[in-house]
Amino acid sequence: MCLIFVKTHLKDQSLNLHLDRRKGNEKIGELHDWGQLHHIHCMARSFYTGCELNAETMGSLLVVPAKVRSHYESFDYVDLSFARTMLLRIDEIAVIAVLDDSQGALNIFSEKLNMIGGPLSPLQAREIAAHFASINLQLAERTVFASEFDILTDKCTIVARRPHQLMLSDWNSEILGGIMHRICDEMLVVFPNKDEISEQIKTGRRTFLVDDNGNFVTNSMELEENGSHQGA
Repeated sequence: MCLIFVKTHLKDQSLNLHLDRRKGNEKIGELHDWGQLHHIHCMARSFYTGCELNAETMGSLLVVPAKVRSHYESFDYVDLSFARTMLLRIDEIAVIAVLDDSQGALNIFSEKLNMIGGPLSPLQAREIAAHFASINLQLAERTVFASEFDILTDKCTIVARRPHQLMLSDWNSEILGGIMHRICDEMLVVFPNKDEISEQIKTGRRTFLVDDNGNFVTNSMELEENGSHQGA
């Protein structure tokens, strides 16, 4: 996942930010903080460099079953570069990863993950990706990563100096709402009440994972007999 993420953004150095050249020749890569991607780059190259990895250097990795239906594509890729978070869905598998949180998102969101009772719809998978990204952005204290070298043994180790406890700062639900709206809004076009749902998403309090009773929504993005979508 680190390798996919890095290779995706290396290409940004050659891609124009504006399709209209009258607006300038600025590249997408100029917007990235490459320093934040350094750890991810080191992790991706560890199989080549031979660097050992401490357990704390690993980010949050969630692999869950995904729905496969004829009325939507079986492939999805979401890249939230500002939060070093990504989603890759291929057929019956969805992989959601935060690459530099030292498993913070996975631990903080674990209680809600236990509510998952079946394969995720594309909308549900994107919601979890949004949650992971917003948690990573709102960690009270971040893990510090470093590479250590032993010149006597020619050994390299990527280490992590994790805070005593990975916890959130004051939670801002609008950050979650903004991310969810960005990556989920395009999937709402099939719902007749799209505008209403879209506004609810912005608050950060709208969920597609569970119903009002806390039960997992099993019919998310399923078709009704009349061809319309349900479970939103």
